[in-house]
Formats: sequence, structure tokens, C-alpha cells
Amino acid sequence: MLVPRNDFEIVDDWCTMGLSATGSKQVLVADAFVPFHRVVPRVYPKSYDMSAWILGCIAIGAAEGA
Repeated sequence: MLVPRNDFEIVDDWCTMGLSATGSKQVLVADAFVPFHRVVPRVYPKSYDMSAWILGCIAIGAAEGA
């Protein structure tokens, strides 16, 4: 679903020493109405389709942490 920025809050509560460079944060959505035109259909990609994105995210997180 697509939610406008003013309808959610990003909470930086990921304070683990070993994974601090991952950029993981919690997204808090409270009492937000999502109209049908903002709902994105769920697509199930094959596992190898997402591997480049996953590896890229890991590399970016490691570089930012360094």
C-alpha cells in the first residue's frame, strides 16, 4: 500500500551493535485510511529476480557503516 509521508512515522529503534549499518527502522502507521487506488497488488517474484536487489542493499548498508 502507498501511504502519504504525513500518515506514518519512522522510528529508529534498531540499536544492535552487529547490525547497526543495515539502516533498519520500524515504520509506525496508526489510524491511516488507505483508499483502494493506493493499494498495490502483491506480486510474487521468483527468488533469483530479487537477488540483485538484496545483495545491492547489503553492499550499500555495509558501505554506509564503514
